[in-house]
Amino acid sequence: MFNATQETQMQISWQGNKQFIKFQGRTFTHCEDAIEAVRNVEWAQKILNSPAITFQNGKNSHAVANEVLDSAEDKLIDYQLVTA
Repeated sequence: MFNATQETQMQISWQGNKQFIKFQGRTFTHCEDAIEAVRNVEWAQKILNSPAITFQNGKNSHAVANEVLDSAEDKLIDYQLVTA
């Protein structure tokens, strides 16, 4: 869904020998599922920031982007790290 050659806001950081993802002020466990979810959030936000279009199958681009965004945010909750 997301073109890997596009710039990303995701940052990878290390603490000791553990790798983490930092994205939109939050920290996540570094794994393929979390990386995919971050890329899907970025893709969806890009679509939502552009004019809506209707695909040939009748779906609205913003409706699709909202579905992807909801799914990705749900997945990111599983990998989010909370510090006190």
